[in-house]
Amino acid sequence: MLVNKNCIIVGASGEIGFNCAKLFYEQGANLILIYNKNEKIITQFKKEKKNIVSYKCDLSNEKEIKKIFKKIAGKFPEINVLVNSAGVMETQNFFLDENLKNLKKHFDINILSAVLLTKLISRNMIRSQNPSIINISSVAANQGIASLANYSASKGALKSFTISTARELGPFGVRVNCISPGIIKTKIHKNNKINKFKKNISLERLGSPKEVANVALFLASEYSSYINGQDLKVDGQIKIF
Repeated sequence: MLVNKNCIIVGASGEIGFNCAKLFYEQGANLILIYNKNEKIITQFKKEKKNIVSYKCDLSNEKEIKKIFKKIAGKFPEINVLVNSAGVMETQNFFLDENLKNLKKHFDINILSAVLLTKLISRNMIRSQNPSIINISSVAANQGIASLANYSASKGALKSFTISTARELGPFGVRVNCISPGIIKTKIHKNNKINKFKKNISLERLGSPKEVANVALFLASEYSSYINGQDLKVDGQIKIF
């Protein structure tokens, strides 16, 4: 499905990003992986594989992002797919007691890095075949979750950004869509008792990172060639938090 497609995956060492990387590679993609933590995972994945390059980058640092972009642009004149899957969801206090430092961290990584990368890379995507940008948001953008206002607000901004950029880039043939995962069984929830949410999900189970990656593959491929500006929920139909 992605043979000879140059695909950038941001947040590639996270569980959703890493599952996208594995699935895209299986489908023939040339991978450009951007990560910050868990370098061992990326190193092990690249071992004895061709057509994979990786860059370590602090996504809260604008200068680092621009530096990485120059390296990518010099090596890959055309980019077919950009997956913005980097994200942070840290415990916060009740909103009235929260400080702006935590809020700024969520916005820097969850939305501002995606805005900057999209701005830089979309110029290269315009001249590529069936270009697709995929942003990983969250159902928190729609539901609003108590004591997660920072995360919810940043993911809501990413969803709105998706809709706006889809309108701007659509005339150039660049599709921009959004995936909103529900309760996905990842390490980001390791300190939370997430199993209690099963009763609020129609499928009565938690989702897996691979199930999110499957939808990302669909949006990256030509099978979704007429889908633009959409938010695809991968949540098993959450009823209420």
